[in-house]
Amino acid sequence: MTFARRLRRRLSAPLLLLSASACSLPLAMPAQALDDQALARKLASIPVLMPTDAAGKPVLIDRPLDGKSTPVLFGAFSPEAAEALQQQIIQPQLKTKAGSIQFRATNLVDFEAVLVGLRQQQASVVRAYVPDPLQDSAVVPMLIEQGAKPEEARQIARSQPVVFCPDPLVQVNVKRDKQSTSTVPCGLDFREMALFLLGPRLKDRRPGLVALPLDRMVALMRTLKGSEGDNLTITSSPSMQALLNRLSSSNATPASPSTKTP
Repeated sequence: MTFARRLRRRLSAPLLLLSASACSLPLAMPAQALDDQALARKLASIPVLMPTDAAGKPVLIDRPLDGKSTPVLFGAFSPEAAEALQQQIIQPQLKTKAGSIQFRATNLVDFEAVLVGLRQQQASVVRAYVPDPLQDSAVVPMLIEQGAKPEEARQIARSQPVVFCPDPLVQVNVKRDKQSTSTVPCGLDFREMALFLLGPRLKDRRPGLVALPLDRMVALMRTLKGSEGDNLTITSSPSMQALLNRLSSSNATPASPSTKTP
């Protein structure tokens, strides 16, 4: 069964939206092909930009939730998402303190670990994912085509990152350091994955492309067996890759949401 068919089945079930949920990844699912450690390694490849103060301490921002003010830990999935968070929430709400806020590059697993630690100190803390806004124009129509209602699709696009995967999955050989390795590519950037599908690596194969919200991606990863699960990779957007490369070259982790390089 292809990802798209499995996703249509899952979209008929109640959504598990992660923006204000109390769960932590990995999501509790029946153990199958990928165990929790293997799944965590895959999820650790997804970078997240987390607001911090000048000392690197996570910054919680109070937001209205269910009629009361709730401390929120935000995680942005691209420099553009961090910029939107800065302009739409941090600057209007924190005002003069907004200038001291930095964005620390971490990964999804470590971000969730920070959340768990904060909840041990303050049980009311929730997390809010800020997806890449550049993906909205692709995510919403793809989810509707896959069976979601329009409002449901828009809510998903606003509340969690979406992973784009070939449908069915494909394995390709990639040469790194003169060695060839097999990979099952998925990614967080629609354009990059669409170009991959049209590229020469697939030769005469032309799979479709499916949009998988993060919670659905985690659930489906649990079902992958053998080399599909072992070799699956999730790449970030080009702007996020560029930011991470810049940080790596400067041996630093605090980051401005700007994608410009010095």
